[in-house]
Amino acid sequence: MVRKFFCIAIFILYVRCESDTILNCDTVSCAPPPSLVLQFISIETGEDLFQNGTFQRESLQVEDQDGNSIQFRFDESEMDDEFVFIDSQGLMTENLEITPRVYRVFVEDEFDFIVSFTIQRVSGSSCCDGYNLENVDFEGIDFTTISEEIFSSRFRVLL
Repeated sequence: MVRKFFCIAIFILYVRCESDTILNCDTVSCAPPPSLVLQFISIETGEDLFQNGTFQRESLQVEDQDGNSIQFRFDESEMDDEFVFIDSQGLMTENLEITPRVYRVFVEDEFDFIVSFTIQRVSGSSCCDGYNLENVDFEGIDFTTISEEIFSSRFRVLL
């Protein structure tokens, strides 16, 4: 019985010492870049305007400063509200210089506003850096903050 405990103790020490070896960053999955998350709410009724059918998903457009289309996705939360996730593009490239992002968000003939933010790199583990969205600002629309967390900043756009 003592021999078993001794073998287990040696094994634990061996595994612990092995964890000090150099980490191969090619095998590490880093957290995704942060997302700007928007929910479109009626000021009058408090209802989600995509969930209640006022706007169709296909009608929403997001563009950068140069008029290039920006990818986004819809996601329903546990409470049946629809959230639009705008993922911060280009964060995983080499030698990244982080500049302010300015996006135009609109549904033709319904609403049109500008959202801007900066992305701050935060040093992480030996393989992965983290990122925070900072200085989020909306022009031409009212909004409220739902939450500002590490992987996403959530806002209600009030229409």
